[in-house]
Amino acid sequence: AIMLTQFKAYKGGAVSAVRAALFEGLQLPLEKLSLLVQIFADRDEILAAASFRGKKDELTLPEYFLVQSALIPRVQQKVQALVFMGQFDSLTEDILGGLECVIAGCKKVHSSRAFRD
Repeated sequence: AIMLTQFKAYKGGAVSAVRAALFEGLQLPLEKLSLLVQIFADRDEILAAASFRGKKDELTLPEYFLVQSALIPRVQQKVQALVFMGQFDSLTEDILGGLECVIAGCKKVHSSRAFRD
């Protein structure tokens, strides 16, 4: 419930924010997407929520969120994909920085007199 309060600013709350992010291209901040990954971490809860057939008005906010989110096919994987997309630029910068270091090291070894002799 505490994590879901982070989505109060979105009209319709967390359920609407998730649907808008997945289906309408709403750009959720990476911090909010990371919260969703934590919420969806338990696959068994998602499966249980998907099979819920009771009265939705009797559910608590976290239970309602899980039930509604479970209606989205592969919701966990989709949110994780959005997190990856959000991290992609920084990940590629890190990789490129590492590659530049490897290339510089290779050039140094290639031009080394000790290596040639």
